[in-house]
Amino acid sequence: MNWEQLAIAIVGSGLGTTIVGLLFQQRISRNLETQKAFLNQSSRVHERQVDTLTKLYEHLFKAQAFLQLMAATAHFEGEKPEEYPGLFVKSLTSARDELLTGRLIITPEIIRQCDALFNKLWDGRAELAWAHHPAIIDGNQRAKFWDRAQATAYKEIPKLLQQIEASARAVIHEDQIRL
Repeated sequence: MNWEQLAIAIVGSGLGTTIVGLLFQQRISRNLETQKAFLNQSSRVHERQVDTLTKLYEHLFKAQAFLQLMAATAHFEGEKPEEYPGLFVKSLTSARDELLTGRLIITPEIIRQCDALFNKLWDGRAELAWAHHPAIIDGNQRAKFWDRAQATAYKEIPKLLQQIEASARAVIHEDQIRL
């Protein structure tokens, strides 16, 4: 047996194995860094989604509450019903701004649901405006506007808001669902 050939074979095979190992390590490290960057970006997008959906839901819920207060048939002593329309518009404007800012990062389903809710909120506001309009002299016609406004505020809008909440929860908690 030639010791010199054996030593060359052992060193050569060790060197070859080391080179192959280094190449695999470099490739795995590059893939790992790419995966880390992707996860980091996904995490930031998800954080923005959660932030946008949380704020959007808050503003929409307030708009619903103010519309319900505006459609209420009775008010407590100390309440200032004349402030509700301004607060309603402020909440709706804030919700609109939040939706516009986050429109590209939230799901199309939630956007459609929000658009439907915005339309219903304005429908309810319009019904109330007609119920209070001085040109509407007929009491029955005024009562119909009032009843439609209340149905919108107390029945239709809460259902739409519940759908938005369910969709938002699915987006917010999707990581927990996958686990």
